[in-house]
Amino acid sequence: MEKMSLDDFLNMDDSAQIVSVMDPEVLALRHSASLYRQLMDVWGEANHSMDIWKDYNKRRKKGRYQDLLWQLDAFHKVCCIVYSNPNVNIYAKKTLRIAEWELYDFTLWDNEFRNNAKSVMRWFDQWCYSINYDLL
Repeated sequence: MEKMSLDDFLNMDDSAQIVSVMDPEVLALRHSASLYRQLMDVWGEANHSMDIWKDYNKRRKKGRYQDLLWQLDAFHKVCCIVYSNPNVNIYAKKTLRIAEWELYDFTLWDNEFRNNAKSVMRWFDQWCYSINYDLL
């Protein structure tokens, strides 16, 4: 993924293209799940992305970088399921999009917001360790 500004990322809408190749029945099933369940899926992919990023930084093996890119692609696809869900409010989609960009900025780009591993996961962790009821 090439670096892009937060504004460009917020204006990007590739979710329709990504979910168009998914099985419609699977997508409908994923959309019918609660927002909490969907965001737990997002948390799982974000958490796995961070685990791979940490391992890559410890070992600096080229293969691990490719694993990170593949994992971030899987993470983005799960985010796109949320973005394409007509039952999820715009505020939840926008905050997810910001958190997604911050994860990319931290793991791939120049870490513009000067996050660390804990701060970049803070938004995602709320779905595993506590619940942000404002978004539900």
